[in-house]
Amino acid sequence: MKSKWVFKLKSNPTIYKARLVVKGFLQKYGIDYEEIFSPVCRYESIRLLISIKASEGLLAKQFDIKTAFLNGLLDEEINMEIPEGWPKEEGKVCLLRKSLYGLKQAPRTWNKTFIEFITSATPFRPISADSSILHGQINSEKIYLAIYVDDGLILARNSSTINSILNIINGKFKITTRNLENFLGMEITDDQYEISINQNSLRKFLKIFTWKIAIQLQFRSPQFHFRLQQKQQTTESPIKISSAPCFLFQESLDLILHLLSLKCLNTIHALQKNISK
Repeated sequence: MKSKWVFKLKSNPTIYKARLVVKGFLQKYGIDYEEIFSPVCRYESIRLLISIKASEGLLAKQFDIKTAFLNGLLDEEINMEIPEGWPKEEGKVCLLRKSLYGLKQAPRTWNKTFIEFITSATPFRPISADSSILHGQINSEKIYLAIYVDDGLILARNSSTINSILNIINGKFKITTRNLENFLGMEITDDQYEISINQNSLRKFLKIFTWKIAIQLQFRSPQFHFRLQQKQQTTESPIKISSAPCFLFQESLDLILHLLSLKCLNTIHALQKNISK
């Protein structure tokens, strides 16, 4: 396998970041990887956990695992050429013991590594309906955990219980924690009397097509124009499809799939109605 360096500059404060990425598109099925599917928690499960939090008066904390994919343990034997910038020796390569970003199986190996660790070090066990939602008890106190790739959410009645779980996770993986405010694009407001979920993050998707948002997600219908451009009928000139409409069509399908995962039914209906035209 070959690799490359990816450089990124972050501001406020200025941080120079470098990441070694494997060229996963060179992998061959059955040799370099087998299964690549990685489960993640469903949005319905997150909303259910938030409703449980409200009904039982639980506390919540969310966490983010830094460079999560680098912790995944590989089952396959993968060799990689010595990265650029390192002294190379003829006839020698790198044997990967853990996954790197770019590998097709990186998400799956990370999820498997995390689930195996959390179930062995804590009383958490996955539920049958959603394997990325785990529950357990500590001193007869119910605790819940949701994991979505490298984003996690913990619910319990006491802050000491939450902190003890976070300390166990932080002992194995490097994490950052914060209060429950924005999780997977859902802006969550929790006050003394109610919990509300707002998905204003959808606005950035709609701005791509310059759609306007009306009150209570009553969207003004966008206009799509898809045309086939064809010259005079000859045997030598094939049909030419305008690239811009095709790009908008692909982007709109991606948006609909995302809205389907969020179950924004009124928005989906408006989009499908206009695309079908």
